[in-house]
Amino acid sequence: MRIIAGQAKGLTLKSPPGHATRPMDGRARGALFNILMPRLEAARVLDLYAGSGSLGLEALSRGAEYCAFVEKSRRTCRLIEDNLERSHLAGGEVLAMPSSLAIKTLEARGQRFSLAFFDPPFPVSRGAETRAGLVRELSAAAALLAPGGVTVWRLEQIDRREYGRSLLVFLEPGKAGESREPDGAESSPVDGEVA
Repeated sequence: MRIIAGQAKGLTLKSPPGHATRPMDGRARGALFNILMPRLEAARVLDLYAGSGSLGLEALSRGAEYCAFVEKSRRTCRLIEDNLERSHLAGGEVLAMPSSLAIKTLEARGQRFSLAFFDPPFPVSRGAETRAGLVRELSAAAALLAPGGVTVWRLEQIDRREYGRSLLVFLEPGKAGESREPDGAESSPVDGEVA
């Protein structure tokens, strides 16, 4: 996994071993940042559930002023710090704490962000109680946005249907690599998880 563009273009990023984190692949990350490019100059970025830090590092490389990387695993935080040091990118701060505590900490500091990445691990977001907690956390993170700020939340598409000029897309947190066949039973909304 590499930084795609900007000041640290081409830098290979270290990421945690195993499947605990699931970095966004280069093609999707490239498309995302092409969309976000007009928002990146001097942006203040919040990278919740940062994992390897690839989203926040890409933002810094492309002109963001500051990024708060939030990750509860201290081991993973050390990898983010190492990626920051090797990239020579300024403006990164790593917070080794759960996202809910980081949101409260950043709110107490009066920090505001123009861009927030919300990318909780799919296996963590499976149960109904956990999903409700994630929605509360997403709402709390949105309160940290400056006027005109944007939150990007990655979900898995489980079905897509086109009817003339209408498009219905069904999304839900799921396990990375898990696929579902679009049949009548699977394509209906599950516990209200439709976007």
